[in-house]
Amino acid sequence: MPAKSPFCGFCAPSWRILSLLIFCCSFFAAQAELRWESTTVQLDLHPLEVTGKVEFPFKNAGTTTVDILAVRTTCGCLEAKASTNQVAAGESGTVDVTYNFRKKTGPQRKGVAIRVSGSRPVILYVQANVTEVYKLSAKRLGWSRSSLAAGDHNYASKTCRLVNQRKEPVRLISADSSLDTFDVELISIREGFEYEVRVAPKADAAPGKSVITVQTKCPPELKESRAYTFSAVLR
Repeated sequence: MPAKSPFCGFCAPSWRILSLLIFCCSFFAAQAELRWESTTVQLDLHPLEVTGKVEFPFKNAGTTTVDILAVRTTCGCLEAKASTNQVAAGESGTVDVTYNFRKKTGPQRKGVAIRVSGSRPVILYVQANVTEVYKLSAKRLGWSRSSLAAGDHNYASKTCRLVNQRKEPVRLISADSSLDTFDVELISIREGFEYEVRVAPKADAAPGKSVITVQTKCPPELKESRAYTFSAVLR
């Protein structure tokens, strides 16, 4: 008597379902797949650095081509671009990200969303701790035109003090006003550690708001260094 087949209990619909499952498994196994070396990068920043650049390397580990459909940042402080928009099977590439820290301090974590064909979106994260070297005594200095005494044509100067929070000296080299209706003077109290910025509206100044920018000396290893700002307002 011939041996009974172990599959004789399957009816035709069961075989069709099994065949469909095998097909689906084979289909998805052949799909393109981007594999990332890392989806989170921690930036190691110089205390005076204002921008950081990172790369997120990837490789198409599948058997079909991947199209990078969109690269979107979660913050205006980020710029991101893929090295290629089409990645053949076995090929590699990078997503290059530039992070602008100019107006940020403290721990930072921002993301870049990558949308690709045949796969779910991926979020890439850039992390950094932005050191605040100088602490400012004021963020805003203000005057009122009505404060001038009769016959007095000069406004009293007001001061913003900047104190270095670190042990290493960091020189401040200039202080400038965005409006030419304010006089600004940078005074060194202890070079590299403590400064005063004295500000006063000019006698004929019209009401307005100026941004006072205090610039640090740029180290040779950087192209640009951090500046500190506060406002001066005449009402």
